[in-house]
Amino acid sequence: MLRRERVGLRGRTSTSVKRRLGNRKVNSAQAALHQLGIPVLAELCRALILRPRRASPHNPRSQKPPRYAVRPPPYQKSSLATRTPFAKSPGPRSRLYPFTASRFLLQSRTRLPTIHEEPLEEDERAHENSYDLYQQLDALAREDARGIRRQESEDADEMMDWDEETTLVAMLQDGSPDEDEEEELSALAHKLKAPMAAQGAALKQYLANTLIPVVTRVKEVHGVLEDKVDLAFGTGLLTFDEVCKRVENMALHDEDELKTAYIESQKNMKHLIARLERAYDRRSQLWTIMEQELDQCADRATAALECLPTEIERVIYGILRALFVHFHLVGVSCFKFTV
Repeated sequence: MLRRERVGLRGRTSTSVKRRLGNRKVNSAQAALHQLGIPVLAELCRALILRPRRASPHNPRSQKPPRYAVRPPPYQKSSLATRTPFAKSPGPRSRLYPFTASRFLLQSRTRLPTIHEEPLEEDERAHENSYDLYQQLDALAREDARGIRRQESEDADEMMDWDEETTLVAMLQDGSPDEDEEEELSALAHKLKAPMAAQGAALKQYLANTLIPVVTRVKEVHGVLEDKVDLAFGTGLLTFDEVCKRVENMALHDEDELKTAYIESQKNMKHLIARLERAYDRRSQLWTIMEQELDQCADRATAALECLPTEIERVIYGILRALFVHFHLVGVSCFKFTV
């Protein structure tokens, strides 16, 4: 029984420490908001931070039948511990009790065995050689449970220096009734209604004062653009468009002329190539005829040269014969004298 009371006081003490840390955070947030001049938001921040978390009625994880026997909890917290408010801020350890008492409490608490969840040997033997689809999930769940138990043991070890009797007395003496947090939140919401409405009106006025000059200036700029800039700009664009069209027409006309000249040059080249081929053929024919005529002339000249000595001999013989006859007819004396 004493062991259960110690474990329960240890859990309540760790909870009181967590609440005190939350109070410190709330106080720092309130101080910052008070400095900014928003006390209502500071109270709302405190109420939202210190609001207890309610357990969700839904369980997102699928329920599976337990494979291992779960032992019943060794103790249950009393209703007095759950309803009684915790100690706000106990003083330092040196003010409550001497160092020897804390050392005695530390030694007595460290000897307390830690409650662990041990599986049944029969279930382990049954599932030792079988494969389960949820084996890894069960291992992860066990690891999470071990981490939670380890965290609880660390919290308990951190709170071993607290005096249990002093904490219990402070918890019993703090009998202030808990205020309804829903009512506090409603009151804070009603308090925030007027400041938020004023803030909205101020923002609307600020937007009106900011946007109206901008809209007016934009209208003036648009009028100046329509009167002075748009006409000249439009005239320049039209002139540029006309010049571009003219240049485009000239370029298209030049392109058409180039295409026509190219086609005509291609035709002329084909005609000239055909005429050149015919001229080459005619030249080849004339060259062949000339070679044939030259061969014939050479043959005739060769034949004439071959017959020339015989003809010369015949002519010489005829001349000599004519001379002999002439001299014979003229006179023998003259011939003798000449001889």
